[in-house]
Amino acid sequence: MAQPIDELLKAAVDEAVRYVLDGARTWRFVLLDPKVDSDERSSVGTKLEYHFIERLGMKVSPLGTEIVGVAVEIKGTVRVGAAPWMIPREGQCQVTQLIRIDPKGNRFAAWLTRTHRVWLSGGKGNQDLKRSLLADPFRAYALPLVEWTGSPPQPLKLRAFDQIQVDSESSRMPTGGHGPSRSRGLPPRSRGERPPRLAR
Repeated sequence: MAQPIDELLKAAVDEAVRYVLDGARTWRFVLLDPKVDSDERSSVGTKLEYHFIERLGMKVSPLGTEIVGVAVEIKGTVRVGAAPWMIPREGQCQVTQLIRIDPKGNRFAAWLTRTHRVWLSGGKGNQDLKRSLLADPFRAYALPLVEWTGSPPQPLKLRAFDQIQVDSESSRMPTGGHGPSRSRGLPPRSRGERPPRLAR
């Protein structure tokens, strides 16, 4: 039985955010963390596009993907605004699926529209010829695909730093190995046994 689109999108959002944050290594669990720079936040949208196409089981096309033979652009963003997507020149006047992740509200949503050039601002666009979608046409004509939905939780955010280190070390440790004696749930070291070095 096929999964509902909101569940597929939720999984894709989770994968894209986790990929960029890499919390187990960087100790970052939210996109608004000051340690996450603007370029990394911007990359979430691109990662999301590919993860969502993969979740749908669709092929990647020059525009984005194809659905029942129709070329569809997929644009993801974490930017703030009524219609915060930047549409590239090749995606203008095309059927476009718009996905927005709201890091502050810990939620996401998606819409479907056609990005007619008269609905875009900025004349010829920025230096990359991208133009932003105007808020009024977006509100009037974009069809909701997924209403605002809570993003998946980040389980590691609820765990102590030393426990995450233990989990990370345990996943790389051969069967029968022992971690540091202070680690909860792991057997103590024998006297004189040297503790394993933690990966840097």
